[in-house]
Amino acid sequence: MNNTFEIILNNLDQLNLKLLSLEPYSKIHLPDKPKSYPNLDLAKYIQNTELGITFSVINHYHGGNLVKIIADLDQYLLHIKNQPNLNELLIVSGSKPKKINTLNILNYLQTKTLADGNGIVFNPKITTKELLISVAYNCQSPNQNLENERFKSKLATKIVKKIYIQITDNLQKIQEAIKFIRNLKPDVIISVCVFQPSKSSLIKFKFRPWKGVALSDKFLESPESAKQINTHNLEILKTLNVEFIFTI
Repeated sequence: MNNTFEIILNNLDQLNLKLLSLEPYSKIHLPDKPKSYPNLDLAKYIQNTELGITFSVINHYHGGNLVKIIADLDQYLLHIKNQPNLNELLIVSGSKPKKINTLNILNYLQTKTLADGNGIVFNPKITTKELLISVAYNCQSPNQNLENERFKSKLATKIVKKIYIQITDNLQKIQEAIKFIRNLKPDVIISVCVFQPSKSSLIKFKFRPWKGVALSDKFLESPESAKQINTHNLEILKTLNVEFIFTI
């Protein structure tokens, strides 16, 4: 199974201990969190494994100044160019709806790409290696029709190569999402986000749930209950040719 783990750190001293605790893994992903160690800086210290990184528009918003947002994005692209093991950029809007969002960033990236026989390759002025551009899909949105239409607009840019199904323990919703995505783009890579909570992270989630994430009362009972549900879901999902990314 292709295991990817998210790493969220407050300081660099935690890095080696965190990596050791996650073995075995095939890939590390660095989210873009406002109060954690900056993911671009952290990426420099992870050189020996495949690496992906998130660009969250809300964390680079600059009051909606698109020029400044793009300037930040270009820093990510330049970093990707210079770090061989960094090959994926996940673009998310963030927790609050804004006039500048994932689709604006995808439209910008679309102008920076050219297609060849192997897929989408960034303009050589930025980077010559192929970059895996990813977006998220929420299968339990309060307005699912709107979420689906926005998702279709993202795919319409023709540069999205990977989809992350946002965290949920509802197996039926995940299966429906996989079917929906594959009907739209059969060759896209799908990664199912899995929350593997500790006792402390469950308490934090109950106190302050993550926006857009819906988990059942049974899942939130205890880490043991969450693990039982995850194990059941993973056994079934493994048969559907999907990847997994674990948040712990």
